[in-house]
Amino acid sequence: MERLHLQDIIQDMEDNFNYKKYLAEGKLLKEEVDVLGNEFLQDIQDDMKMYYKMDVDMDDIKDWVNMYYIGYNSEYDEGPGDVDYEGNEFGSEDYESEKKELVFDTAEREDFYMHLNPEADSTFPNLAEGKLLKEAFYPEFKGETNDKINDIAIAVVDELESKLDSESSGILKGMDYYVGSDGMDNDEVEQGFTKWFIDLVKYLSKNNNEVTISSVEQDGKVFTPAITLKYLDNGKEDISWKLK
Repeated sequence: MERLHLQDIIQDMEDNFNYKKYLAEGKLLKEEVDVLGNEFLQDIQDDMKMYYKMDVDMDDIKDWVNMYYIGYNSEYDEGPGDVDYEGNEFGSEDYESEKKELVFDTAEREDFYMHLNPEADSTFPNLAEGKLLKEAFYPEFKGETNDKINDIAIAVVDELESKLDSESSGILKGMDYYVGSDGMDNDEVEQGFTKWFIDLVKYLSKNNNEVTISSVEQDGKVFTPAITLKYLDNGKEDISWKLK
């Protein structure tokens, strides 16, 4: 019988274990983050370097992950008889848990920054030359100076982040962002679509149906490549994307 070494076992766990789901169920322990969450922890470290020019110690990241996700989720003991904020019963298809998923998007980045800098007045600290870090290192549409519009570019890059290392093109399908009338009272929804997506459709329509998100670079390193977006006039609100 072939003998499995410890490293083989750990690798198998990393390849096949859904640690995000496990964490959401409140079962992921502190010591398991070290083994199962290495990629996630590295993503946090890389993002803090990219967005805030901060070299955050990995031990500080682990402590925050255990507090922010595991500590928070441990307060929720969900089970039969529980309902979510919309009244859906636990275990039903529509039930939405209040436990945090293991994701590190804009809200989590800002929370972590404020955790590291509790005296900061803003999540966008000034650079030495007085320019906001957001302006210098956040994705922007080429030639666009309106911060609110460039927030759409940030949303696009956040959406594509997991694909940029392995894919060079693809399609943002309108139906994937359609939530219907159920979300009409939600500030994040407009015309039945996720708001940033329908805002992107509108922005494309004002720019001959094609725009480019400029690359994000620092010291010769490309953090985010340039991305060309094109509205596909196929009646489905689809948008193609392609790395330049």
